[in-house]
Amino acid sequence: MANRVKAQTAPAKMISAPAASMDDACQTALKRLRGLGDGEFAWVRLADPSQSDLAQLTQELGLHPLSVEDALHGQQRPKAERFGDMLAVALKTLRYAEEETAVETGDIMIFVGARSGLTVRHGPIDPCLEAARRLDADPDMLRLGPWAVLHAVLDVAVDAYSDAARKVRATLNGLEDEVFSTSRVDHTQSI
Repeated sequence: MANRVKAQTAPAKMISAPAASMDDACQTALKRLRGLGDGEFAWVRLADPSQSDLAQLTQELGLHPLSVEDALHGQQRPKAERFGDMLAVALKTLRYAEEETAVETGDIMIFVGARSGLTVRHGPIDPCLEAARRLDADPDMLRLGPWAVLHAVLDVAVDAYSDAARKVRATLNGLEDEVFSTSRVDHTQSI
């Protein structure tokens, strides 16, 4: 998916391609990147891309081979690295799955360049959807260009950490109440 944004005007215009055809999505993104006007930037969003998917964007965006390797394999430690004019940020994503009382994790790489943002996600957690919604609702934020993408994705991810911590705490408090209650129920499985 690519967002094409006028930095001085209204909210982002979302441009999407069918998820069933990643190659078509990359071609659409490349076409949009090459057609950017003055004051515009593009945001390309990929989920679990193949090497060939990402290779199509590597040269166009000027991505460093080491950062591309990190983006392809995922499972990176959280970090920020600068490669020339491109900043690459690796981030862990998470959410609390209440039905399983478990924390699900994933990761995302965020690349920020002069006229583009690229997010490469691994796993089921997609902070980009909410980040795009927030950016669409905030034209002032869009004036920051691709840096707005980094800020919005980080903001959504941090909100998810806080939400998960609150839910884990509530689950543990509930379990503690049950374990120390006067009832004689075996809570071994819950623990």
